[in-house]
Amino acid sequence: MIGAPHDISISQLLATPIKALVLSTFVSQKAVPFIAKANQGDLKFLAELITSGKLTPVIDKTYPLSEAAAAVRHVEGGHARGKWW
Repeated sequence: MIGAPHDISISQLLATPIKALVLSTFVSQKAVPFIAKANQGDLKFLAELITSGKLTPVIDKTYPLSEAAAAVRHVEGGHARGKWW
């Protein structure tokens, strides 16, 4: 759960992380809330890790834009690696 729309009420904004925290008591994965503020130094560091091969992003499947609906179904079906929701 990363990011949020700009035109959302506070109650709507808080509903998603609260739901995740409640649900995490019933599953093996645990939701831990935190707020990250990206900065240029952090992004450069991540880029260096990726370039050096020390960090490999997990991309299990890619879709062309014309198959966006199939990509969403893939995630909603729980098949995307690295997703639990």
